[in-house]
Amino acid sequence: MYGAHRVHCLDRRNQHLQPDIDEADAGKRNRRFAPQHDALAERTIEEIGRRIITVFLGVWESPDGQQRMKGLLRSVVTSEEVSRLVREGLLQMIIEPVSAVLGVPDARLRVSLVASQLLGVALARYLVELEPLATATPAEVIDRIAPVLQHHLTA
Repeated sequence: MYGAHRVHCLDRRNQHLQPDIDEADAGKRNRRFAPQHDALAERTIEEIGRRIITVFLGVWESPDGQQRMKGLLRSVVTSEEVSRLVREGLLQMIIEPVSAVLGVPDARLRVSLVASQLLGVALARYLVELEPLATATPAEVIDRIAPVLQHHLTA
């Protein structure tokens, strides 16, 4: 629909760190991470909160993933196009597959709450660099966040 329309990050201080994002690039990233997310949907709901945060941090902790995801997160509040891409990615990779596993009437709301937690963790840890969250080990973050995600999904 938008073809090769490019979305540029508006954060001038970090512009050299952030690649331009277009729909084709976003689609490639979605496909690259999709197998990990498909694995979430194929399993039972026990420990699904832990699996979600583990996959999520795995993407953010990789150098390539962190750089790309920071660009997306910075741009999501200033660009309707990037917001749409992120929303579609969350729907495709997390909300729809995990909702199908839950099989409860309010599954999409539950998984949307999980997505909001993930976005908050990413914002605080990687962009704001809020201490001590920013320097906590991935294992520490997983241990603290997994039960919260699990609660949203199964309580």
